[in-house]
Amino acid sequence: MSALSFTVPGVIRGKQRAGRKRLADGSVMSFNPRPTASNERLIRDYAVIQMRRRTPFEGAMRLTISIFKVPPKSWSAKRRREAKYATGKPDIDNVVKLIGDALNKITWLDDSQISDLVVARRYGEVERTCIEIEPLEEPPC
Repeated sequence: MSALSFTVPGVIRGKQRAGRKRLADGSVMSFNPRPTASNERLIRDYAVIQMRRRTPFEGAMRLTISIFKVPPKSWSAKRRREAKYATGKPDIDNVVKLIGDALNKITWLDDSQISDLVVARRYGEVERTCIEIEPLEEPPC
């Protein structure tokens, strides 16, 4: 099966901690906060378009994520031009978790299939996240 790649425009926030709500019977219900749920829905929508009539990948996967942020407007023009490596919030591991969970049962059966992970966060002219999923045939040497 061939690789799949797509781009999600805008900023993807990191996965937030699940909220908890106590129900009338005393039990506790967990839920995703709204920003997490809307970001997962956005990623899913773009993935569904690219998957078309494909079935979810099986076996080991390589997930490559490239996150592009726009430098702050408060920076000088020179500093903005020279900016390369983006840091800061949201934590990159929370973005990976959000993407992994969002793509469950759409591009793969479960995000536990991710064997190789490559993540980069850079500055660019347009905020976007590029996602590439590639089935692994044999371990890389």
